[in-house]
Amino acid sequence: MKKKGILLMLIVSIIFVTIAIIYYKSNSHNKIQEDQSLITNIQSEANTSSYLDLDTVTDFKWDEVYIIPPYSVPETIIKDNNLKWTNINQSIKYHDNINLIVFTLNKTVVSYVNLPRNIVDFSLVRSIKLNKNEAIFSIDKTEDEIKLNISK
Repeated sequence: MKKKGILLMLIVSIIFVTIAIIYYKSNSHNKIQEDQSLITNIQSEANTSSYLDLDTVTDFKWDEVYIIPPYSVPETIIKDNNLKWTNINQSIKYHDNINLIVFTLNKTVVSYVNLPRNIVDFSLVRSIKLNKNEAIFSIDKTEDEIKLNISK
């Protein structure tokens, strides 16, 4: 009888550990870290060039980019564009000092950055979605700021 109890506990423990591993692995794929190096790449390009092509400052595959200005509601963008969102920092709703830039591949988020507006800012009033070949911006520099405008 004692052996059956130990065997039952062992089976329950194995099942519990297996479930925990599966849960951890499935959720770890949904967590994307903010790409801090992208901030540096954008800043460097903006300081030395007259235009910014997001394709040239990224080192990952993507097909669309969403540029989300301050006080926007990311949930609306998710719903309207049928995106597979992940666990990313969405503090854009409450802060006016950043623009959220979200890169997707096949409607799934692959990278993002909270780009400080004191580094570069976009001339945007509302969120926009751009294809990879459209994500080119002209750069307007003044003493106080660097503004990115959509090139057409």
